Amino acid sequence: MSRVRVVFLALIGLFALAISPTAAMAGFTTTLDWSASTFPLDLENIDRAVFEWSGVDGNSDDRIDQTELQDWVLKIIDSSASTVVFTDIIVDNGVVQPIGGVGRLVSNIDFRFNILDDILESWDNDIPLLQSGSSGTTFNLYGRGPPSPSLDISKWLGGNRIDAAFDFGATVTQSTVRPAPEPGTLAIFGLGLAGLGLMRRRRKAAWRRHAL
Repeated sequence: MSRVRVVFLALIGLFALAISPTAAMAGFTTTLDWSASTFPLDLENIDRAVFEWSGVDGNSDDRIDQTELQDWVLKIIDSSASTVVFTDIIVDNGVVQPIGGVGRLVSNIDFRFNILDDILESWDNDIPLLQSGSSGTTFNLYGRGPPSPSLDISKWLGGNRIDAAFDFGATVTQSTVRPAPEPGTLAIFGLGLAGLGLMRRRRKAAWRRHAL
């Protein structure tokens, strides 16, 4: 394998890693946990929210906001019963979806994730409370992450808010699972590195023969 080809493969691998879903912020899962006793909602022991989302940092500001989301699914959970109380498909393939039958725009939601610190800085699945005209059971989850945390949860039934709770300084723990790089990307990168290693060993062997 020629030196040029080896270096080319290594560079291709690095480039592929740079544009891979990991670098592009695809397939993330962010989990928020809090004390259920702080937010009793209609006898439901809600204490967790799971954000399944993907997006691309198009602004190159080390943050993903609602305008850069490709997908976002919110699940509100009673972890003690392992029950998903509410699922909201907020963004699907770059398009903001209705809530309770009421259409939403990108300006009606809030999402801000800090890539460098792995912190969800703000979130809101229904800023103008469009659920006042919705059908069925829906939830609004609003909050801010560190350094000034807050959390607001409201439950709606048939367009009527039947329960709500809010807390400034809420203790909300966050955890984010990043996706692994694509196997093909790692294979290309590994091939390039292996080639570089082989080329280095051949150089050493040639140098030793020359020294003798």
